[in-house]
Amino acid sequence: MVRTIARECFTLGTYIRWHLLVLATRLRRQEAEDRVRCRGLAVIWETEVARSNGFEKYRSVTLRVSSPVMDVARDAASEEGISLNSLANRQLRQYAEWDRLKHKLGYVTVRDRVFQHILEKLPEDEIVELGRQLGEVEAREYVMLNWRIMSPDHFIRFVDNYARYSGQFHVEHHDEAQHTLVLFHNLGSKWSLYLEAFMASALEASLGVTAKTQRTDQSVALTFSMVVTGERLPNGLARNGKKNSNKRTSEGSKRINGKMVAP
Repeated sequence: MVRTIARECFTLGTYIRWHLLVLATRLRRQEAEDRVRCRGLAVIWETEVARSNGFEKYRSVTLRVSSPVMDVARDAASEEGISLNSLANRQLRQYAEWDRLKHKLGYVTVRDRVFQHILEKLPEDEIVELGRQLGEVEAREYVMLNWRIMSPDHFIRFVDNYARYSGQFHVEHHDEAQHTLVLFHNLGSKWSLYLEAFMASALEASLGVTAKTQRTDQSVALTFSMVVTGERLPNGLARNGKKNSNKRTSEGSKRINGKMVAP
């Protein structure tokens, strides 16, 4: 009798210990999965389903991110008042549209004060000639590396991305009877000279379009006729095929230590 009770108690104890072991294993596995999810950064990039904002399609994915990087990302998103998803999408877009190409195109980063000092040492005719020479090749190189085909759409996207990520200027695109690109900056009159020569040369070399230009010490405006077809651009710039007279503003990336400049 005593032995029978002992055997039953031993069996019951073993059964309970086994179940506790299984439960502990499941809890550890769930905890590990939760840690991965907490470290994962859900980003929106592209999707096959109909979740779209009208400009781009999206896909939901999960990335594993190191804890220190995640901490910095959370703080940065909080300071800017945006979600982690928006921050991740923005940085991935910058990589796709600019960072992976800038070294191939020969861009370097210098402080704005150094850049202005270099400009002041150059005579105006050399600045204009430099702008013309680089304008003939840079837009085409960027478009060919990114999309393989030059088109009016791609040229407008080049200007928008140049402004957004280089930090050299801001751009407004007005799409009315004609296209008008207005470039704003704070780098002085000689930078206006360069931008005017660069953009006019880029338009003519890439698309055979001649632009009318206006220049001040802090801005350059280019007005030209060009048929830009298809849907709206992913970055929000209106195309000529749409009856939309609203202006879209794209700010250059904010840099504290310097600005992206062409060599």
